[in-house]
Amino acid sequence: MECGILGRVDPFAPSDPLGEALHALRMNGAFYCRSELTAPWGLTLPAMQGHVWFHVVTAGRCRLEWAEEEPEWLQAGDLALVTHGDVNALRSAPGDALPGAMHLRR
Repeated sequence: MECGILGRVDPFAPSDPLGEALHALRMNGAFYCRSELTAPWGLTLPAMQGHVWFHVVTAGRCRLEWAEEEPEWLQAGDLALVTHGDVNALRSAPGDALPGAMHLRR
């Protein structure tokens, strides 16, 4: 009978390519929010200089609006990066209200 030593196994290692990439970056968070929203909804994320906003859509779709860029529709499986910590907004449809994320009620 042969025995071998298995290498160290990370019990919290991600199992998907995006998760593995984010895990390898060893990011430090300044603000984190996981949300489950139903239409109509919207929120504005403030400027956070020196940071990067990233949005991952796991189900449904939403509209990303930022700076002078054309709005983009994101759908399940999409990842969007908003560089330089620019103000940006997410909403379920054009015209939905955009309250500030830092002022939402629980």
